[in-house]
Amino acid sequence: MKLFKFFSVAGFAAAQSSPCTLITATCDHEGFHVVLSDTCRSTDYSGVTVNEVYASGWTQNSTLPVYGAPSEAPSMCRFSVDPAESTQYLMDFSFLECGTDYPDSTSTDLVYRNTIQANEYYSDMLMGAKIRYMITCTGDRVAEVTSQTGDITAETELVTTDNQNKPASWVDNIISMKFYNDAGYSAEMSGSTNVVPFGHNVYTSIELDNTWADINVRTTKCWATESSDSASSPSFTIFENSCPTLQWVNVDDSTNGASEISRFDFRSFRYPGSNQIHLHCEVYICHDDATDVCTVTCPSSRRRRRQADFDSDLTTLANGTIIQDNGLPAPKILSATIDVTDLETPVEAQRVQNKVDRLSELLGTTRSEFSKLARVIKKLQSDVNTL
Repeated sequence: MKLFKFFSVAGFAAAQSSPCTLITATCDHEGFHVVLSDTCRSTDYSGVTVNEVYASGWTQNSTLPVYGAPSEAPSMCRFSVDPAESTQYLMDFSFLECGTDYPDSTSTDLVYRNTIQANEYYSDMLMGAKIRYMITCTGDRVAEVTSQTGDITAETELVTTDNQNKPASWVDNIISMKFYNDAGYSAEMSGSTNVVPFGHNVYTSIELDNTWADINVRTTKCWATESSDSASSPSFTIFENSCPTLQWVNVDDSTNGASEISRFDFRSFRYPGSNQIHLHCEVYICHDDATDVCTVTCPSSRRRRRQADFDSDLTTLANGTIIQDNGLPAPKILSATIDVTDLETPVEAQRVQNKVDRLSELLGTTRSEFSKLARVIKKLQSDVNTL
């Protein structure tokens, strides 16, 4: 991975060697990860006092803290000793913490930013390092961590530059599709199979883990196929242009796009000759402060709307990745298999399915044991033939 590199500013004595790398930083869907090398600090940056360095938003703090007083910032906004490596310090904070903001975001990039800083004075005397180390993390599939020019005024001054790519699949790691047995979404289906009695409602919940960033999710399209291939035929559309296509599909307009959870339900159905349907859904993720453009009001008639009404434009980048029109990544299609049974309750259906799974497992074990027994018999027969 690429990390921030530090270089000395021209003008120091030629005898002074190039300074070591004091701080490195990366980002992913959890937020910023900053590392400070204590070995480097003690050799080239002794003016830096680790417990007085903190993250507190983009703006440099204009107050003058008393030298020798540890920072009172929250613990995640300060460095602490790496439990795995005592010669370095760690600072990890999410995009919701330490004053992180994103005013520089554009239609193609979501740019989170913060500053690692310190400003140590005693009265009018400069006693330690003045640090302003600015970091940004761009939140799309080709996300970058970049650092702008900063200054550390102590024994050595620094400038920083470089970038860090975020994994292309980060958004797919924080989004999931779940099914429940009740309208209150309190009893999640368990086991390897989603089982619903024929004619009962399928309570579907698309959930996004927004622990590390202020983002919501909107369901834009869902359809069912007879095979597991989402592009196969026949295909039956139940949700399109962010709205249901049929009267018996229910969704709460006020939360679809205004929350980290998008829920809807529909009456279970089958394809002729099959007890399974394969549900596929496309979603759109939004900034949580953009609910006016992320939520939609569906027509009461449930008539289909034109694609351009609600769905976003997608852009394919040169490396083949796809981003939404708000700069956030376009998640992959979510798919799940649903078994539609003739049994009266999902609980009974699940119980039967568990028995089927267990019998299948026992059958496999029995076959394995028979295979071992056959080899033993063959060996004994071979021994008899040699007598």
